Amino acid sequence: MAREYTIGQAAELLNLSRDALRFYEKKRLVMPKKKENGYRYYTEEDIRLLLDLICWRKVQCSIEEIQTMYNEGGPAYMDGFIARKIQEEKRQIQEHQKLLRKLNVLQYTIKKIAGAVNQYDVCSMPKCYEISQRVESFEQVRELWFAVSGQNRGLEHCMLHEEYLPAEDDENEKYRYQCYLAMDEFSVKKLKLEEYVKGAPSFSFPRCAHTIYEADTEQVDREAVEKMKQWAKDQGLDLTGQVHAHYLWNNQKDGRFIKSYIELYMPVKG
Repeated sequence: MAREYTIGQAAELLNLSRDALRFYEKKRLVMPKKKENGYRYYTEEDIRLLLDLICWRKVQCSIEEIQTMYNEGGPAYMDGFIARKIQEEKRQIQEHQKLLRKLNVLQYTIKKIAGAVNQYDVCSMPKCYEISQRVESFEQVRELWFAVSGQNRGLEHCMLHEEYLPAEDDENEKYRYQCYLAMDEFSVKKLKLEEYVKGAPSFSFPRCAHTIYEADTEQVDREAVEKMKQWAKDQGLDLTGQVHAHYLWNNQKDGRFIKSYIELYMPVKG
């Protein structure tokens, strides 16, 4: 005699809730028999149907998809259905991989800020690529950053880079100012932008005075520059005179800007 299962027994056997079994019945995916006493009884065939249903649910098939598949029936339809699900999963995996790469870059930036904010040290400046042309207007570069950030290629992780170079020809000017979008090598590799920066100018310095400081704007602060120059002098460091600054991140509260984090490098001679 074929065995029959009460709803409680079927739920325990299949590790499902009674509500789930009632829901599947409501959707006509399984139709247990009701006896004169009003209780539902599941046959061995019902259990097999539920096992198939559980299998499809575990591969993220919706109830509507399962209903359509059962109604259409046949191996050919199921093969096509599974092929479409595989392609969708591959697409989602690619999207999640992109997201993970962006999260790694964000983590890299935030860890860098947390480990160096308001501290001075001597370190190398990582290789950076110039993502845009050099201009003399910070506002122009910021507008460009806004534009490229909307392209969803990872360029929202560009740094607003400012540099002050010792003036060589103009005796009236102490520095030549330039700014542009830049991206460090770590971010380029994580975001798989090697082809994008291929042929782009790059720069790095083996030894620099370095700090990350809190600022009231996105631009480099002259007082912060002078403080680090004095620190470098106290350490006996012979600076080249160049100043390189990255806008990294900002803090906000209740939709209002609080402060920026600016990374400052000053190359050391030799």
